[in-house]
Amino acid sequence: MNSGLKIHAGDIIRVMGTRTDVDNLSTKLGYPERSTAVTDLIAVGIGIIMGTLIGLLSVTVGGIPVTLGAGGGVLVSGLLFGWLRSRKPVWGQIPVPVPAQLP
Repeated sequence: MNSGLKIHAGDIIRVMGTRTDVDNLSTKLGYPERSTAVTDLIAVGIGIIMGTLIGLLSVTVGGIPVTLGAGGGVLVSGLLFGWLRSRKPVWGQIPVPVPAQLP
């Protein structure tokens, strides 16, 4: 074991053991990030709604209204929600893609 090991916020540690031992360790270190096939549709829906509302905002520049539109607003919202998830990974779970199966 390396006695100089330092764990920083955002580090991901993969551990194996009984569910009880892993849960006890995760309460001391942070949050357990378990693989799942379930998407947090509440977070996705809120992100889309907020992005659409952001896209509806308009700023007049030189007499011309400038807006992001729905697509740009959802993009900004997705970037914001992704950043928030990187800071607090307890919500907004989106599963990793499954690798393609070759015949």
